[in-house]
Amino acid sequence: MKIIKHFVLFLLLLLAVFTSLWFTPVPLAWQEKFVVHYYQFYFYPTPQWEAQHSFLEVLWVKSINLKLGYHWRDKTFGKLQATSPSEYPFAASVTYLKNHFITQQELPIDVVQTPTYASVVRGFGTCDQINGGLGLLLSSFCQQSELIELKNNEYGSHSLVRTQSPLGVVYADAFNSDNYYGFKEKLTLKGSQIIPLFAEKKILFNSKEYKEARVLTSYAFFSYLSNKLVKRNLNTLFLSYFSIINHQNQQRHYSENPTAMKLYLLARIAHLNEEQQTAKSRYQELLKLEAGLLKDCAINFLGKMK
Repeated sequence: MKIIKHFVLFLLLLLAVFTSLWFTPVPLAWQEKFVVHYYQFYFYPTPQWEAQHSFLEVLWVKSINLKLGYHWRDKTFGKLQATSPSEYPFAASVTYLKNHFITQQELPIDVVQTPTYASVVRGFGTCDQINGGLGLLLSSFCQQSELIELKNNEYGSHSLVRTQSPLGVVYADAFNSDNYYGFKEKLTLKGSQIIPLFAEKKILFNSKEYKEARVLTSYAFFSYLSNKLVKRNLNTLFLSYFSIINHQNQQRHYSENPTAMKLYLLARIAHLNEEQQTAKSRYQELLKLEAGLLKDCAINFLGKMK
C-alpha cells in the first residue's frame, strides 16, 4: 500500500513539475542557486547521491536537471544555428562540446556516472559523458539522436553519437578528433554533399562494429524522459522500499572542499551560458583555493577560452 501511495504521489508531482516549469525560461541566477544548493549531485556517482536523499528529493532534483538540460540544449542550438553556415551544425556542435568539456585525454579523470546534463555542467568525464552531451545537443535538429557503444577486441569500447536527419545517418564524436562522418550508403544525396565519409577517416573501429553497435541512450524526448526520469526513479523507489540498495558500501568520489566545488559550478554555469568574463573571473578565483583536480580543470578551461 505504501509503495502505491508513493507511485501516485510521484505521478502527481511529475505532472505538476512539467506543467508549471517545463516551458518557463530559467533565469541564470536561479540556475546558480540550484547548482550551489545541490552541488554534490554533480560530483558524486548517482547511486551514492541517491542513497543520501529521499525519493521525493531525488525526483525533484532530477526533474529540474532534465529541464535545465533541455533549456541548455535549445539555447545553445539557437546560438550555434545563428553563427553556423549550415542548417545542420554538426561541426559547430562538436567544436562547442570540445571547448566546454575536458576528457580523459586531457587530464587524468576518474569515471563518475551522473545524468547527462549533470556531466555537462561538471565539464569533465569519459567518452560517454561528453558524447552524451553532444547527443542531447544534436537532438535539437535531428529526428533521432542516440548514444551508441562500439566494441573491439583490440581497442575495447567507445561511445559516440548516431543521428538520423534529412542528411541520412551521421555519426558524431567530440571525444576524438574524427568529429562527424557517415557511410556513403547511409547518407542522402544532400548528406553525401556535405558530410565527410567514414572511408576518409582514420578510425580504429570497422564498419561491421558500427552495424553491431549497442544503443545506450536515445535522446528522443519521450524516450529520454521515460528512461531517465520515470523508469530509473521507479527503480530507485522499488530498491529503496525493499532495502536492496547498500548504503554502507557507497564510496565518496571527491574530497575537495565545498567552497571550491560550488565556485567551480558557478564558473561552469557562466561558461555554458557564454558569460565569458564572469566565467573567467570565477575560474581565476578558484586558482587561489585548495581545489585539487578542479584547479587543473579551471586552468584548462581558461586556456580553451583564449
